[in-house]
Amino acid sequence: MTDIRAELAALRDRWRAEGARKDLHHATMVIGWKICADELDALIARLPPAETGWQPIATAPKDGTRFVGGCHHKIYGWIWASCQFYQDDKYGMREPYAVMDGGGEPTYWMPIPAPPSADTLSRSPAKEQE
Repeated sequence: MTDIRAELAALRDRWRAEGARKDLHHATMVIGWKICADELDALIARLPPAETGWQPIATAPKDGTRFVGGCHHKIYGWIWASCQFYQDDKYGMREPYAVMDGGGEPTYWMPIPAPPSADTLSRSPAKEQE
């Protein structure tokens, strides 16, 4: 079965790349590509969760939202860390890129789980951090 999220994310990324082209002469073209990509982001966000486990990095949010990213490291095996995508024109990085806290480039991602409920915390013997 085709992963519609990955297809929509690829289309969104293509539209963002089109809007970032240096040869576009009209601001309305740039704005138009951005609006299309933003609307596609909104549609992707409204899709029901595809799965709760690890997903291909192409489907990760590209809006600065933090997520758990993971990859296989040749020495340490599977590693994971908090991640987010960046887009930085200052260094010529027009395409969004992700960096794992502590280094590495994630190949899979999953949403950061919700924190424990107040009820769960009240039953836990662990002390809260200050």
